[in-house]
Amino acid sequence: MGRAQGGGGDARVARAGRAGAARGRARGQARALGGVRAHCGGGDAREAEAPTNPLSRLCHTCHIVRPQRAKHCRICDRCCVMMDHHCNYVNNCIGPKNRVYFFMFLVCITFSSYIAIYLAKQIVDAFGWTILRCLFALLYGIFGPLFGFMLLTTIFLALINLTTNERINKNRYMYLKDEKLDFKNPYDRGYLKNLMEYFNIIPPVLLGIDQNEGELFATRVV
Repeated sequence: MGRAQGGGGDARVARAGRAGAARGRARGQARALGGVRAHCGGGDAREAEAPTNPLSRLCHTCHIVRPQRAKHCRICDRCCVMMDHHCNYVNNCIGPKNRVYFFMFLVCITFSSYIAIYLAKQIVDAFGWTILRCLFALLYGIFGPLFGFMLLTTIFLALINLTTNERINKNRYMYLKDEKLDFKNPYDRGYLKNLMEYFNIIPPVLLGIDQNEGELFATRVV
């Protein structure tokens, strides 16, 4: 009986030792993670790790290793390859498979807005102002320039081969930095090739670990 109790005590001591070691490792990892976050200005620590490390791009929701420019959309609840942004107008994420249609959508609503402004001016010149016509002119006077700005921004980002997400969070992503931690876009191939890539005329360039992995477009990646 004494030996059994002694063996049980040794087992408890061993378990306590392993638990203490695990807590020590967790504290060490937490300190390292805090250092990385501080270095990156409070951004996502996983994005701050080396781009060649596949674990830095592990999505715990979709259970996949994402391609380098893929991001997880919390609204769609899945990862999107080269995610530009989530558009509430079309209720979907904008990526390589639908960005051309999104561009055409912006062109159509921009020109429609300015045509509506022109027709509203002709009506006002012919029949004068009313409350309804004032509201109509105010509405399109606001949304017309807004849609035009969105269209120009989309064209500009297509020219430099950058997504909206990358433009906003460029200080967080290490693959958009050089050795001196200054901004550098390794995907910029010149205006012409960038536009051809945007309109899916030529395939996108694969850099870093994506060269060996190919297209990691799993079933939950859209």
